[in-house]
Amino acid sequence: MKKVKTIISRLKNNTFWKSVIVLASGTALAQFLGVFTTPIVSRLYDPQAYGEYAIIWSTATIITTLVTLGLTSAVMVPVSDEESREVFTVAFWTMLFLATVVLAVMLIVSPFFHFFKPGISYTVACILVYGFVIVNGLGGLLRVYVNRKGLNRVLFYNSLIGALATLCITIPLGFLNIGSLGLVTASIIAGIVSNVQMLYHTKPFKKWLPLQCFKKVYIKYKDFILYQHPSNFVANLASQMPTQIFSAVFGNANLGSYSMNEKILGIPSRLIGTPINTVYFRTASEYNKEGKNLAEFTFSLVTKVMAIAFIPITVAVFWGEQLFVWVLGPSWSEAGKFAGFLIVQYVFMFCTNCTSYCRVAIGRQKVNFVISILRLVIISLSVFMGAFL
Repeated sequence: MKKVKTIISRLKNNTFWKSVIVLASGTALAQFLGVFTTPIVSRLYDPQAYGEYAIIWSTATIITTLVTLGLTSAVMVPVSDEESREVFTVAFWTMLFLATVVLAVMLIVSPFFHFFKPGISYTVACILVYGFVIVNGLGGLLRVYVNRKGLNRVLFYNSLIGALATLCITIPLGFLNIGSLGLVTASIIAGIVSNVQMLYHTKPFKKWLPLQCFKKVYIKYKDFILYQHPSNFVANLASQMPTQIFSAVFGNANLGSYSMNEKILGIPSRLIGTPINTVYFRTASEYNKEGKNLAEFTFSLVTKVMAIAFIPITVAVFWGEQLFVWVLGPSWSEAGKFAGFLIVQYVFMFCTNCTSYCRVAIGRQKVNFVISILRLVIISLSVFMGAFL
């Protein structure tokens, strides 16, 4: 008991872990709601609907990374809050303009070429992708801006609001039997609700910025645009490559089984990894500003993460298929088979997720870019080889 009290006392005095606990508790409640209702949702939406939702979401994610120009991370860097707000505003309007241009291009060339196979009307799918891009792009900027201000309670409630909004819309739309449109609509509306909550507490759009301010931000943070932006885009393209290829080669129904694994196996990463990463980014930035060595802190964090991940690996490898059928229904047997193979990948992704901002925080954007290219090459070769065989 004495040792337990000592650990609790250390946690209370440790700003990093106190912040992680606050964020993780909000994420845990949100994940609990999602997990608790997944057996219901999986019986309202079949693998085909999940696959169509996955390809729309994947395409939107790739475009979001393309149009943000890497400036999302730059919101954390400025010393003054006023300059951070300027970076936020420039990043948002830049993202909105470029996203609109991308939508126009997709619609103009649609009679001749489709960038993805949604399984529904391509025009409708493009509009939904555009909605995803705007909502998720703004949400990413807001989360960094809120995190910079240390408003952990806002992020805590943000997770709950998003989860509740998703469930309150997904389940009723599922009974209407409208397929992937129900999943997409629920996700976009939930994102809007979450963004409104963060906007209410931060109010970043206090005043209009002159055009010269845009030029100033672009010049001052050019390393983020020249190196962090392509690094983010290549890394994101690498992570989304399987989704895009599986949809094109094997169809959206098989993609649905794969995407269910993302939903289930990604729980530890979203539950523990995302809150840790949120606080890690802030802590790493502070370490760098103060000239402290980040290596020992990062290594200690990764070893703890690996220890936590051991039990989920064991369960998925030995009992993945049985658990998926029992919990989700008989149509998800194939997804359970996938789980036994994919769990190892998700452990490494879990560790990466916790410390993904390490090189950004210490100003190694060029190194980040090289590693992202290497990762894209390896994943692309693997996926194309698998599709060929």
